[in-house]
Amino acid sequence: MKKYFLLTISFLLAPSIHTDDAPEIEYMALKDCCRHGDLYMVKHYLEKGTHVNRLPDSWEEQRLEATPLYYACDRGHLAIAQELIKAGAHVDDPARDDLDTPLLITIYALCRRHEPNAFDAYFSIVRLLIEHHADVRKGDKRGKTPLMEAVWGSYGLKDQQLLVIQYLVDQGAPVNQTNSEGETALDYIIKHQDYFQTLSAWYERHSEIIQYLESKGAVRGSQLPK
Repeated sequence: MKKYFLLTISFLLAPSIHTDDAPEIEYMALKDCCRHGDLYMVKHYLEKGTHVNRLPDSWEEQRLEATPLYYACDRGHLAIAQELIKAGAHVDDPARDDLDTPLLITIYALCRRHEPNAFDAYFSIVRLLIEHHADVRKGDKRGKTPLMEAVWGSYGLKDQQLLVIQYLVDQGAPVNQTNSEGETALDYIIKHQDYFQTLSAWYERHSEIIQYLESKGAVRGSQLPK
């Protein structure tokens, strides 16, 4: 928070700074604003022409970090995500450590944050990304896809989880795409079925998801043609 405050104040007071480090500093400040949901300052930096996509790899500190859009998606800031995309943010640019895309991190957050109105905000970001051609097949470094993330996560309401899964499938998410271990979305549920049996509400929910996926032709990875 202190770093975010100092960066914000510095650029409010010195909007015309001209140094070799200005692009990197502005980029860092933009990312902090995206984390904290400061729409006003995000617009300020975009109007200044601050980078919205990853800086060149020559700047060592940024090589392993994520983009402003990634942070906006992770925190559920829909209006900021809209502004970044409007400014040319790449919707599929992943974080460098685990290769999570903005779509993957949005679904991860959507599955696990149950604050009031959180689902609506995150699901709106999912739709925004896909409407701007986010790749529903693009997985992380282990090959985990948005659909796999959606079937595994916990939600406040059963209908919400099925809604996300149905939307992804309707938008072209392959039900039989495999990860690096040869597992499909169906495997993600079935291999943990014994655990879900100890939680009756979750087990019922995941049984319905299994039925839905199978109705769309889903099989386990071991059943796919070699």
